Amino acid sequence: LTSLTNTSSNSNYTITITDSGEQTAANIITINSKNTSGTIAAASIATITGSASQVISAYSAVDSGFGDENITINSGNPSLSQANSLNALTSGNVTATLASTRVSDLLDSSNGLSETGGTNAYSITVGADDASVSASDLNSLNALTTAAVNINNVTSLTASDLSDLTTLNTNRSGFSNISNIATITLTDNGGGASVVDYGTLETVVDNYQTNFKSDVAFSFQSGDTIDIDTSDELSAYLVDIASGALALTDQAVTVDSSVGVSVANAKSIAADTTGTVTATIASGTRVSKLTELRNPGGGNEENAWTITIHSDD
Repeated sequence: LTSLTNTSSNSNYTITITDSGEQTAANIITINSKNTSGTIAAASIATITGSASQVISAYSAVDSGFGDENITINSGNPSLSQANSLNALTSGNVTATLASTRVSDLLDSSNGLSETGGTNAYSITVGADDASVSASDLNSLNALTTAAVNINNVTSLTASDLSDLTTLNTNRSGFSNISNIATITLTDNGGGASVVDYGTLETVVDNYQTNFKSDVAFSFQSGDTIDIDTSDELSAYLVDIASGALALTDQAVTVDSSVGVSVANAKSIAADTTGTVTATIASGTRVSKLTELRNPGGGNEENAWTITIHSDD
């Protein structure tokens, strides 16, 4: 069919393309150019290949039969607009490496990347302009493609809910080059009603240091409160602040009253933040030791210690 002639540009063929399997958009465009006023039907083709513009032109050239083919873009990188056009042409899968596009544009509620079946294989690279991105946005990108999202340029994450970080870790196989994330900033108490639940955060910290980057550091929104509920959580918290896994500034820390905190550990917690530390000092602590709490570190004396004086004092 590609060798048809149309010397006088007046051909009027009724053409049915019976090829199955893969076909190039360029061939379809060539056939259409030699069929001035005729029609083209193509119901058997399984996959259309070519550049984005070629494929879009090929679909406009076919009068019937198209609509469920797979599309593979093997030349060039489609723009966001072209990707949406390709997705609208077929119920089949679209495979393409997208042009560099800001995450905010890809996820725009009105004009962002459209995905009707959840099976398109878009190769997406998060650019250097999005070196800091939210975990929620990465999860949304991952849901738009079956191909791994390249986050090599991402060095910083934000998260308003710990569940977003949990989802990202669970679905980390949907991303490539994940080891450059150096800092993670929690906001809004990590999704907690009024505090950052350290029991949940501890698991997140361990997962990210194991699966993403061994020295990734977590910071917090100014004024947030970190809540520690058990002695095991307290032990893990002390390890995390000592290693730099947690980077506090003015955050408050509250240790459940059922957990007795030694003076040494109380001093370590208080020295790590200018926020108020609320804790119950371990029973049996002598006054001579308790006096060390007056200035646990950095001049911080704005703490709420519950103290029971030893009977020998």
